[in-house]
Amino acid sequence: MTPTAPPIPHLAGREAALGALGWTGRDAAWIALVCLHSGVFLRSQFAAHHACTTKSAHRFLGRLLSARAARQHPLSPDQGAASEHLCHVTARPIYCALGIEHVRHRRHGSPGVLFRRLLSLDHVIEHPHLPWLATEQEKVAHFTRLDIPLSDLPQRTYKGAVAPTVRHFPVKLPIAADERTATFVYTVSGSGDLNSLPYWGETHHSLWAGLRRGGRTVHIAAVTRTRGQAASLGKKLAKWCGPPAEPQSLSPEDQELMDDVQRARETRNWRILDKWGGVNAAADGVLRIQEREEAVVPAGPSIDSCSTHVAARLAPDSLTLP
Repeated sequence: MTPTAPPIPHLAGREAALGALGWTGRDAAWIALVCLHSGVFLRSQFAAHHACTTKSAHRFLGRLLSARAARQHPLSPDQGAASEHLCHVTARPIYCALGIEHVRHRRHGSPGVLFRRLLSLDHVIEHPHLPWLATEQEKVAHFTRLDIPLSDLPQRTYKGAVAPTVRHFPVKLPIAADERTATFVYTVSGSGDLNSLPYWGETHHSLWAGLRRGGRTVHIAAVTRTRGQAASLGKKLAKWCGPPAEPQSLSPEDQELMDDVQRARETRNWRILDKWGGVNAAADGVLRIQEREEAVVPAGPSIDSCSTHVAARLAPDSLTLP
């Protein structure tokens, strides 16, 4: 049976770079998709995406292993040979060809990290036509192009041998975004991820607020392994949903003060502010206006909508082969 797969627009032809390494067609597209979003995959995910048989998935995995492009690990070591196996694409030349040599997907990671990556990939292959931003650079470029300050993006500073390195979107979770909407994927493989949700939301608070101020909608798609996790997460996310805060319009007097302060700064003619009681009094007035504007911003994460999805292929009772 010849594998078939839906087109993946966000790859934008970058799988062609793998041709020099001997990977072409659907094989190259799948490898590129995996390397960009997870670094790991299950045979069941390959088979579902390509609408092919388990034997076809085995043959593809065999080609990867024979080329020493990947390694295979039991996903549940305690279940031995009966366990579904995880395939980890590790070949550095593949990542180099795709321009993502230093992405952390080449590292094996803890069980929790591996399940996060598998859940991420599962959601991407279920929604191949969404405008996924596959790399950190793509995410930063997209949101800064929408006038979101770099300081408002989620970030983490890592100590380096020479100097600290700032990485944006440090938790490698999928984001799909265009000029009107943005979908942020959050994955839950265990209780730790449920407990980490508030922190993740806070790190995205400024970004989401900026998008909504610009008239764009923010959606969270939560992907879990069990129905219980989905129900718990859905209740938490529902509390974040609500209309964006309406900006307060300035009164004519406040607008006049702001305009006078701006003119005084541009012309260096501070006498313009005499009618407001001088420079200090005018500065105090501007501060009060800014404090009122900040007060209308929600104190915590605020989004437009959310959804939950149970990844059946990754459910605890689905990871043993028949």
